[in-house]
Amino acid sequence: NTTTTTTNSTTYNDQLINVCRPMLAMPIKTCNFEEKLGNCDNWIIEEKYDGERLLVIYNTKTSPQYKYSRFLKNITQVTKFQHSINVKSDNWYNCVFDGELVYRNVNTHKIVSMCETGNRMINLYSTYIIFDIQYCNGEDVRGKPLILRKELLNSIVQETQYVQLSKWHIMNDWSLVMKKFYALCDCGGEGLMLKRKDEAYLVNKRKWIKVKSLHIEGLQQEYELFVHKMLKDKNGIYNILLCGFYENFKDDNSFVKVCSVSSGINGFSRNILQQLINSQGYFRERQVVTILADKKTIYGHLRHPIYNRLRFDFNDIAAKINSKILNDYRKTQNLSLKMK
Repeated sequence: NTTTTTTNSTTYNDQLINVCRPMLAMPIKTCNFEEKLGNCDNWIIEEKYDGERLLVIYNTKTSPQYKYSRFLKNITQVTKFQHSINVKSDNWYNCVFDGELVYRNVNTHKIVSMCETGNRMINLYSTYIIFDIQYCNGEDVRGKPLILRKELLNSIVQETQYVQLSKWHIMNDWSLVMKKFYALCDCGGEGLMLKRKDEAYLVNKRKWIKVKSLHIEGLQQEYELFVHKMLKDKNGIYNILLCGFYENFKDDNSFVKVCSVSSGINGFSRNILQQLINSQGYFRERQVVTILADKKTIYGHLRHPIYNRLRFDFNDIAAKINSKILNDYRKTQNLSLKMK
């Protein structure tokens, strides 16, 4: 059962290769990194990518490459990533790579957030960003320190447009890490990953640290919006909320999008939301939701939105809520015009 086991395997030339459940991350809720994590130079700093976890078995240049989800489901035939990993020499074989499958805009080459991957107006291609390795030449390297596993990846993987290594740094001051974090978020990035450079690869354990604005106390704000439509993601699952307001409360065609939201939607909330939509995904009645975000841009969009909850308690005053949102939006638009 791939949802409960911690390993899966394939054989090649009598060499047994185990694919293990990936190492995971937990969020940090404070900016006081030194108190929680100790010396900065003990940690590797990586960019956090908004994508899908992917494990890939590489045997040789001429043999098939097998791809697994984080739950060890074999997705070789169905994954959007159908490119091959290239190695720098024939001396490398029987490897298991761990990384993130991200989607990029064909024109800008920028990573597109998962909640936007269902947008048919955007042409996408996939890139596999490798950040760790479980096996190399048939040898289990999970027990090696992360810094050595990183050096191993640099020796093995030949980067292309479709296969890349994650960029990482070692810094000596947590204030520099926070500057990097804020700069990354201002450019639309997801956040940072912090990993101890001397740590082994621990199967299915949450030992890495993820730094996201939505997890850090004091950086979140609540926003009330109307959810207009529920969209399907690239896997055909209703998992994206189209949120905004109405210029004319009674006119569906006057809807103005503020953001698309997929973060924060779990199985329970998805089931409730799906009961409120019609066969085309539109909500049958006006419905207010609370969205968490780290800030509102000068154009009225929300930065890094996450679904929080349905607001049935606002149903009786929905029209007033819409008027308030509309007025706030117009003020924001006037401000942005003055700044141009």
